[in-house]
Amino acid sequence: MTGQPPTEPRNRAAIVLGLLLLAGIGAAAVLAVAARGDGDASTAAGSATTTAATAAPATPAPTTSTPPTSEPATTVVDTGEIAPIEDCHVPTGAFNGVGFVVPRFDGLARSVGTIRIATIFADFDDAPATRTPEEVFAILDGPAAEFYREVSYGRAEFVLEPHFEWYRLSEPSAHYGAALLDGELHRRFIQEAVTLADPAVDFSGADYVLVVSNPDAPNVPFGPVFVSTDPGWNVEADGRVFTTSITSGFDLNHWGGMWLAHEIGHTVTLPDLYEYGSTDSLRFVGDFSLMGDIAASSPGLFVVERWQLGWLDDPQITCQTGGSASHVLTPIETIGGMKAVVVPVGPTRFVVVESRRPIGVDAGMPDEGALVYVVDSSIASGAGTLDVMPGVDAGPAKIEAPMAPGESYTVAGVTITVTSAGPEGDTVQVDVAG
Repeated sequence: MTGQPPTEPRNRAAIVLGLLLLAGIGAAAVLAVAARGDGDASTAAGSATTTAATAAPATPAPTTSTPPTSEPATTVVDTGEIAPIEDCHVPTGAFNGVGFVVPRFDGLARSVGTIRIATIFADFDDAPATRTPEEVFAILDGPAAEFYREVSYGRAEFVLEPHFEWYRLSEPSAHYGAALLDGELHRRFIQEAVTLADPAVDFSGADYVLVVSNPDAPNVPFGPVFVSTDPGWNVEADGRVFTTSITSGFDLNHWGGMWLAHEIGHTVTLPDLYEYGSTDSLRFVGDFSLMGDIAASSPGLFVVERWQLGWLDDPQITCQTGGSASHVLTPIETIGGMKAVVVPVGPTRFVVVESRRPIGVDAGMPDEGALVYVVDSSIASGAGTLDVMPGVDAGPAKIEAPMAPGESYTVAGVTITVTSAGPEGDTVQVDVAG
C-alpha cells in the first residue's frame, strides 16, 4: 500500500497552526508561515501584528424597552433595507488556508458529511511510548466528534479510524518539535509517519491524517495543523493527496480531547480567534468559541463560523444594508430558525448579531442574550479577525457581553437594541446610520 513519494515542490506555501502551553502565560499561539523556494524556507512565528476591528463604543439610550416575553414577536421589517444574502457573503481577505470567507474555500478538508481521519501513533528513540496506543486514543475518542455533531446540527460527523501500533520515527524527539514551526519540516514529519504506517494502513478512504505523537515526549510540546493551499505540496499515501493533517503533542495532557476539536476547526478553514503572542490572548472573543479558547464556558462556534462551514444556510441569515428593522433570532444552540443579522460596514467588515443561550455545549455560559461582534476578513488568524463587542458591560473575558432586553449598543454606525427575549430567542432592533 505504499504510495509514490511526494514530489519536491518549488515556491510552495503553507501554514502551520497550534497551541503551546507556556509557563506563567497559559496557552500562547504559534503561527508558522513557511515559504519554499529553491531549497530554503523562512518562518515567522508568534509575532503576528495585531489589528483589531475598530469600534465606536458610544452607548445611546435604547430606542425601545419591553419586559422579556416567553416567545419572541414575529419579525417586523420597518424601513430597513434587506439585501440579497450575497451582499453579506464574506470576501476572501487574509485567507491563507484558514480565515473567514463565505462561501467556504473548498480546497481543504470537507466540513459536511462523514469525515474520516486516519489515526496513527508515533514515538521516538529518546522518548519511547510507555502507554499503549489504546490508552492514548482514549483521551481523543469522543469529545471532538460529539462537539461537532452538536454545533453542525448533525451535518458533520468526524470519525477517527485508529491503527493501534507505535511507529518509531528516525530522529530524536526534539527534531520533530522544531519541525512544528516550519511548514516543510512539519510536512516531512507527517509524511514519514504515514510512510512507516502505509504497509499496514489503508489511507485510500481517509479525508486526512492525525499523527498522535507520544504524549509523554515534552520535546514535542504542542499539536498543530498542517494546511496547504498549494495542490503540489501535500502529504501522500495510497493514491490520496492530503491538503491538511494534524500532529499531537505534549499539551494533549493538558487540553484532553477538546484539543482535537480545536485543531479540526483549522482543517476545515477556521482561524484562531485568540491573539498570538499576547498575555491577554482572549481580548478579542473572550470566553466564546472553541477557536478562541479550548476551555471556554461558551465554546459553541459563532454563527459566521457555522455559516462558513455549511452548517447554516443562507435563508437563516438576514443581510441588512440600511434603515431600521426588527428581527427575531433563535439561539444558535438550537436547530432551525433565523440565526443572525449581518450588516456590511466595509469591503471586508461586517457587524453580526446572534442569540446565545446556555444549552448543550454552551450550558456553562454565565450570561445569555444577543451577542454582537465584528468580523473583518482582511485581518489574519490570531490578530483579531473576529472581535466581540462589549455590549453594555462585558465583564471579565467578555462573559457579560450578551445583551438583555432594554440594552443597546452602537458599533460602526450600527445600533442594536434588544426589545424582548425569552427561551425561544431574542428580538432585536437594528438601526443602520444613513
